[in-house]
Amino acid sequence: MTFGGMSAKRVPDDVFMSWIEPLRHDRRVRRDLDKYLRSVPKRAQLLEWAEQQRSFGGSVLVVWARNDKLMPPAHAERLAQHFDKAQLVWIDDSRTLVPLDQPELLTEHLRAFLGANAA
Repeated sequence: MTFGGMSAKRVPDDVFMSWIEPLRHDRRVRRDLDKYLRSVPKRAQLLEWAEQQRSFGGSVLVVWARNDKLMPPAHAERLAQHFDKAQLVWIDDSRTLVPLDQPELLTEHLRAFLGANAA
């Protein structure tokens, strides 16, 4: 298991260990992970659920790492197209783990979106 490709910066050892320690030491966590991995829906089901997103009428913020290797930019564009009121924001110098790579920038975008869409 590696997270190296998911972050533009090195994931600190203590953070990485906090992610995997429960898996290493708690059989209930291993059981739950095994159950999840054996029940991941087929592609057709996932695509059907994705289509159902289109019925959501609220505002949506899609924050995506421009250089993401695991989840390419084309996926962000496709996701944003599912919603009438979507705002797609690109984050540079980041990969999948935007909260680790660019926490301040992510927070700025979240605050601006929430402020603009407060009920």
